[in-house]
Amino acid sequence: MVTGQEFLYYQLVSVQQMQYVLTLADEADASHALKTSIREQLATLDQLESHLQILSVQRGWDIPDYDPIRKSLTALRFRQRKDSGIAEYLIRLYTDHTVAMMKHFNQWKADDSSIRNLFQKVSDCCAIGIRQMQPFL
Repeated sequence: MVTGQEFLYYQLVSVQQMQYVLTLADEADASHALKTSIREQLATLDQLESHLQILSVQRGWDIPDYDPIRKSLTALRFRQRKDSGIAEYLIRLYTDHTVAMMKHFNQWKADDSSIRNLFQKVSDCCAIGIRQMQPFL
């Protein structure tokens, strides 16, 4: 069984990883249309991260940031991608995070509306991100 703190941690790490990858995508050699979509997604994720951080502070939970080693590995995988490769990578990232968050959500049995609402917002953000990236494949 997953605790509320663990569940919030999984959501926060997922959002931070998606933010990092979107930042890499924004710095890549991509079209203006793709960069515009990426920046919209990044703004949404920034807001979600703020909400997740605030909730963790309110609860007195110490939640670490995204692992720097994973950042380095992600950066290596991301080099030299063009629009379709970037879109494909982001769709896979959103899909993987949605599946992982659903797994943790199903293991979490608490009734905490604040965490549940943030989970729904993160899930919606992933679904929107997938839809926004599909035209670039």
